[in-house]
Amino acid sequence: MNYEYEESFVSRRYRFELGTERTTGSRYIGVMTDRSAGEWLVHYRLSQNVFDELMSDVGKGAAFAKECLMGHHKDLVMDRREQPGP
Repeated sequence: MNYEYEESFVSRRYRFELGTERTTGSRYIGVMTDRSAGEWLVHYRLSQNVFDELMSDVGKGAAFAKECLMGHHKDLVMDRREQPGP
């Protein structure tokens, strides 16, 4: 499946974005990751409630993004080709 992401909010400071995947209507958080091959976003599916909570509080969004970088929430990765490291 080819995903089309449309961001609603971007935090350059905390390196994440929130938005909607156009083809499915799913809400997501995109977290910038660093790898030897460069940087890219890994997209994690969010429930509407979690999306709303993160949209209303950038600190909670930053905390959730950090959890993603630490390897939590791997079950929410939208595109398995983006799966974070080991």
